[in-house]
Amino acid sequence: MQYIEDYTEIEDTEKEYISKEEKIDLINAINKLDEKTKNVIVLYYYNEFRIEEIARILEIPKGTVKSRLDTGRNKLYNLLEGRRS
Repeated sequence: MQYIEDYTEIEDTEKEYISKEEKIDLINAINKLDEKTKNVIVLYYYNEFRIEEIARILEIPKGTVKSRLDTGRNKLYNLLEGRRS
């Protein structure tokens, strides 16, 4: 899986809930995750695959997908909270 580098896809609509800067911070944080965790996060949140689909794509158990999602969310929270302090 490649890094998320294309910042041009970030939309500038009034309906957006987070700023462009926050989106860039999120992308940078995702790119700091280990490859296995990052793959699951990107497939789930950016490609909108279901857990069952991710398990099939990566050839891992559904429980492992859930665990990596949880790990990824926690790591992202910690990375992003550190920037706000």
